[in-house]
Amino acid sequence: MLGMAPANVRRAVAEGALYSVKTSPASHHWFPRWQFPHRHALPGLREVIGALPSNYHPVEVEEFMTAESDDLRGMSPLMWLAGGGDVAQVVTLADERSWE
Repeated sequence: MLGMAPANVRRAVAEGALYSVKTSPASHHWFPRWQFPHRHALPGLREVIGALPSNYHPVEVEEFMTAESDDLRGMSPLMWLAGGGDVAQVVTLADERSWE
């Protein structure tokens, strides 16, 4: 879908540029669709995921990324970033989750 070689996908996962979920250490990576608007990886994903609490369940990550926010003019972080919005604003929102 991304037109990337498997080795480049693995590198992107290791670097945090793509978000993946594994159900066990030996299982395959699962890539939630929400991170691929317009069939491209979401800009700023590394920074946003890195700012979320490390113990966030994948469902909580998806809820954060897809829920509308007044701080983003009513857009979800996903739509904000896909539309070229400032990554720092979403990182701030993600970082605030660590204090909840």
